[in-house]
Amino acid sequence: MKRDMDLIREILFRLEEIGEGESTLPPLSDLGYSREKIGYHNYLLVDADLAFGYTVGRDSDVLPLCEVRALTWDGHEFLDAARDDARWFKAKSVLTGVGGFSAVVLKEVLVGMLRQAVQAHV
Repeated sequence: MKRDMDLIREILFRLEEIGEGESTLPPLSDLGYSREKIGYHNYLLVDADLAFGYTVGRDSDVLPLCEVRALTWDGHEFLDAARDDARWFKAKSVLTGVGGFSAVVLKEVLVGMLRQAVQAHV
């Protein structure tokens, strides 16, 4: 299954919205993705230390499926850098243009763009 960074970003946004006393994300079926795709992307978030979560099983013994509960510090940092839609789409365009798409490099590009935006306002 291909990694979908837009889905990753959306799950992070949803995690950020979890309120006090809530323990898990509400179902993400409104996003139009399968349970397996969401579960696998949750797994990727946990594996990348962007979210806290736990494994709930596997899809046909191939893909691990996870539930996520909260953002990690790195998850907050990534989301803050990716929050602005214009910056998000520009960073994705830059990475697609050079023929690569690493989450680590994406975060670096987003943080660099955020730094430039801050410097322009100082």
